[in-house]
Amino acid sequence: MTVHTFEAIHNFRDCGGYPAGEGRAMRRGVLYRSAHYPQATDTDLAAMRKLGLAAIVDLRRPQEREMNPARAGPISKRAS
Repeated sequence: MTVHTFEAIHNFRDCGGYPAGEGRAMRRGVLYRSAHYPQATDTDLAAMRKLGLAAIVDLRRPQEREMNPARAGPISKRAS
């Protein structure tokens, strides 16, 4: 597991290395998770942009998202 340090995003980490079955592990740099993404600073968003994220999924309830909306995320367009 790789932990990244941000100014306002807490517990941001690469899920790579976790067991994935049949003796394999998840690839690094593919799936990240975090807490407090709505509080991301400009510096945090720039750091996330460097990771080349293709999607951000907000699993909070609709009321939580309305009360504390997330800032626009750094979605990259990866070449196929």
